Amino acid sequence: MHINLEKLANDGQWIFAYLYKGEYYAEDIISLDSLYSLEYIDTKNNEYQLWHWPSGEIYKIEPDREVESKDIYALPNNKTGTTWLPRFTIINTDKEKVDLSFRKISSLKKGKSTKLAH
Repeated sequence: MHINLEKLANDGQWIFAYLYKGEYYAEDIISLDSLYSLEYIDTKNNEYQLWHWPSGEIYKIEPDREVESKDIYALPNNKTGTTWLPRFTIINTDKEKVDLSFRKISSLKKGKSTKLAH
């Protein structure tokens, strides 16, 4: 199911996760605006996920369209207009994983020495 995340923007927090050696790792708590700095090719290759706290929902981030080969490194919006837009599909719910990641990132931001691990 594709979802418009703007509806959920003020409900909870968003965690950006990246793919490394076949596993997704929580990187940071983000605003949805930061998703417009992703390159098409990384999004097309499923390099990222978006996790919602406190619901535990895990979203796949994918482009809403194919682009020409000259635009594979394009950001969603650029000086020529909209090249592509991120689309979000809920793929799983894991409240425990998302909650643990949120608490670890929050602790790191507060200066505590909690190691962020997955």
